[in-house]
Amino acid sequence: MEPYIGNIQMFGASFAPKDYAFCNGQTILIHQNQALYALLGNTFGGTVNTNFKLPDLQGRMPVAPGVFQDSGRQVDQGQSGGMEAVALSVAQMPAHIHEVYASTEPGNSPRPNNKAASQASVLSSSAFNTPVYSQPNQLVAMNEKAISSTGAGQSHNNMQPSTVINFCIALTGLFPARD
Repeated sequence: MEPYIGNIQMFGASFAPKDYAFCNGQTILIHQNQALYALLGNTFGGTVNTNFKLPDLQGRMPVAPGVFQDSGRQVDQGQSGGMEAVALSVAQMPAHIHEVYASTEPGNSPRPNNKAASQASVLSSSAFNTPVYSQPNQLVAMNEKAISSTGAGQSHNNMQPSTVINFCIALTGLFPARD
């Protein structure tokens, strides 16, 4: 069966079949394939009336054009998006708090079972079994500057599990009719 010009197929070999090209963003002169240019135009890049680019699916997941349901964001044919790695900012983290309370009373227990850190527990250089916890009476919030940030700000991998396979586009074939 002869493919439609511009049809994109996955292909398991390491080469593009005859009359196909890899979807790797390569530039083609318009006069070399006017039929494919008539279908793609400069949707995937290129210089108007001179050349055009094939879709670049290297390291990309194809997504249909339209509106994303969750964000309402419009994506158009030929548009790229997404990130391979992401470093979360404070604005992207869900709202949460790290409340730490301490008692103003002296410690009366060396173990924290349902007790709060006592006045003596902060900067204590005492031996191991020293009472540093007390009943959670007279609780006060610690100064927010006493708890510091952590993390190195490094990006984390944002890619879904995947298997790499070639995407190839038909350079010749039937010219598709519009409805």
